[in-house]
Amino acid sequence: MKLGEILSQEDQGRPLVGHEVEFWIKKGNERRFRVKAKMYPLGEADRQQARRDAVKFLRTLPDYKETERDGAPYLPPIPEMVRYEEEEYKRLCLILHDVDDPSAKFVLNADYSAFRSGVTVEQVNWLGREYDKYIASEYPELLSEKQRGELESEALSK
Repeated sequence: MKLGEILSQEDQGRPLVGHEVEFWIKKGNERRFRVKAKMYPLGEADRQQARRDAVKFLRTLPDYKETERDGAPYLPPIPEMVRYEEEEYKRLCLILHDVDDPSAKFVLNADYSAFRSGVTVEQVNWLGREYDKYIASEYPELLSEKQRGELESEALSK
């Protein structure tokens, strides 16, 4: 059976189960807010979109905006680490959804700057680890033999 045929069998599919996360978002240096969001798997096309969105956003910043040098257009290089970090923010924005409405993104485009300035790098790293754990639990084919064995042993002991 071909992929298209498999995907058209609605009654055979399983619903996606999101992973709820709760964390603090700061607003300026005076207030912080406790927020909840739900993570959903990110497809490869969306990951690539996060990469493009990161570069597009960085090109709006003064350090990386196109300028003129010696009378010719000049596009400053974006350091790999800067691009990677921005890509991680954009990736999280695609992963995080509204807790009550899985079809709605948690961070809207208008709120991107508030999200970006409201989370710490430690939170970004934690959210990334939470996502990795979530994906490993939803896609067992990604587990190593050792992890699979540990999971099976744990299941048998219950």
